[in-house]
Amino acid sequence: HRPLPEQDFVTQRYRGADGMPISVQVALPRESLPRPELDARRERHRQIASLMAKPLKAIREQAEQRLRRLPEGKLDRRQLVNAVKGMDDIHTAIKQQPETSFSASVAVDMSGSMGGHIKKMELYDAVRVLGDTFDLLDVPHEVRAFGSTTAQVKAMDEAFDPRRAAALAADSLGLTFFNDTAGLAHSSLLAREEKNRMMICLSDGDLNDHEETLRTLRQARQNGVLTFGIFLGSGGDPDKLDQLYGRGNWTRIQTLTDMPKAVAQRLASIFKSMR
Repeated sequence: HRPLPEQDFVTQRYRGADGMPISVQVALPRESLPRPELDARRERHRQIASLMAKPLKAIREQAEQRLRRLPEGKLDRRQLVNAVKGMDDIHTAIKQQPETSFSASVAVDMSGSMGGHIKKMELYDAVRVLGDTFDLLDVPHEVRAFGSTTAQVKAMDEAFDPRRAAALAADSLGLTFFNDTAGLAHSSLLAREEKNRMMICLSDGDLNDHEETLRTLRQARQNGVLTFGIFLGSGGDPDKLDQLYGRGNWTRIQTLTDMPKAVAQRLASIFKSMR
């Protein structure tokens, strides 16, 4: 979760499905100089994120109000007058973290088939809008990328470094192997204190390590991590996507501009289920 070091690679570890530790060399790509064409897009990212975050904040606030008005738990001092009146829904849940607290790991496909979206800065735009939305909602998040290798461009406990974000508009990473990235994201999320932990995966094709990734994501769900898949394009085998993310835990989008919206809709449904 610590800020990423000024290195090209770092070794990270996760436990495999058999419980044994696995060490992975993770690339830490970054641009040496700022890219003005990327910086010029930031104001638009923030505008879109603000529009997305506003209704989510309202839904979340309603959920939190509902969770505060409980018949048992810790006395909510703001309800002392109601307590004197004899009302019984005057407690709040005893939690170190509120029920609606979230942390997220965003993993994006940067394989060769994504090359056009990368060069057109569409992947960069989508991830930055989603990141800005998370910031407005106080959702700690990291951003990872996968292809033939695995990479990380943002850690949980840091702001998004523009030089690292620029890697999302640089080169593709070859084939499509997700298992190591999923394992590292799982490990990262398990170490968070937030009540809810979500792993978000964007891809545009079949995985070269489908069976291995299936076991890793299943283990993540067993450990309380929400897995949510976003498939870019009209393809994608529904049965395979159900296997990977769980039935109903994935969606299909036609353009990358819909990626932040898809995540926001999932968050909204989760918040509403808490009311």
